[in-house]
Amino acid sequence: MVWQSWQAAWHNALYGPDGFYRQTSGPAGHFATSAQGIPGGGRLLAGALVILAERSGCTRLVDVGAGRGELLAEVAAIAPTLQLTGVDVVGRPGDLPGSIDWLVSPAALTCRPRCATCETPS
Repeated sequence: MVWQSWQAAWHNALYGPDGFYRQTSGPAGHFATSAQGIPGGGRLLAGALVILAERSGCTRLVDVGAGRGELLAEVAAIAPTLQLTGVDVVGRPGDLPGSIDWLVSPAALTCRPRCATCETPS
């Protein structure tokens, strides 16, 4: 075992190759959010976001820290013409509707300090 700072150890526990947010089950395997943990909560939250987007004249919704895309899937079901993008440290979930764009979060935003998993060439 190699000694590392508290910050690096915490970072690797969350975002390293076997980190919490990279697990197949995602955060939903360990705790519930309003998008997927409360029966009907995801649909209710999605509906509120759609109303807010419509009233504001927004045509795109970006979910940063999208997990496995549960909230975006609910929004897509309610407002199929709204452009949707999910951003997270994991790849695009396989069961996400095809109309939803997905970005893997850039290392510069997720890795402070950078870990070997997120290291990018200079």
